[in-house]
Amino acid sequence: SQGGLVAFGCVLRELHETARRANRREILWEPGDKFRLVVLDGASGTAVLDLAVPFWIKHALVSPDGRRILFSQEGPWERQRMFIGEIATGTYRPLREQADGASIGHEFWLSDGRVAYHGRKDRTSFLGVISPDTGERSERPVPGNGHYAHFHISPDNRFAVTDGEIGPTELSAASLASEPLRFVRVAEHHWDRS
Repeated sequence: SQGGLVAFGCVLRELHETARRANRREILWEPGDKFRLVVLDGASGTAVLDLAVPFWIKHALVSPDGRRILFSQEGPWERQRMFIGEIATGTYRPLREQADGASIGHEFWLSDGRVAYHGRKDRTSFLGVISPDTGERSERPVPGNGHYAHFHISPDNRFAVTDGEIGPTELSAASLASEPLRFVRVAEHHWDRS
């Protein structure tokens, strides 16, 4: 939430129940008219935006200035995943086109209004940053094994941290000033999944 706004994606209860009963999450990946993107005023509970979208939404995030919403189409990474919308008009568009074969996700706002994300292309992982205003982007290769991971960047945009890209049980950090990015393990975790 930002500036008292709260964002989330909704799915029609019957569709969710069907997917749960069938134990088939992919049912939710099928396009349709059963999904909504909602932004609420946190103080009043009033919907500022209630928009029908043709896909299941995750990662709905309000921009630092409260004007935009960033969201992701849930499902296979090969689909167009990241979208940005204008809260005032309810219009949205792809944030970064994926026609080049990149798979992207785990998007989040930076304090300066740009968006960061993680991706893979041609078997190489990368950490990307894009300006929603200009489309200017940089995608820096990330050393690692291509494990599923999340990235975050510090509020001052100086450091990146990841949970699993370098090693599946590692929390690693890198200075964004380094070229190439050099991640160092700062913690390790283990647990028994039984």
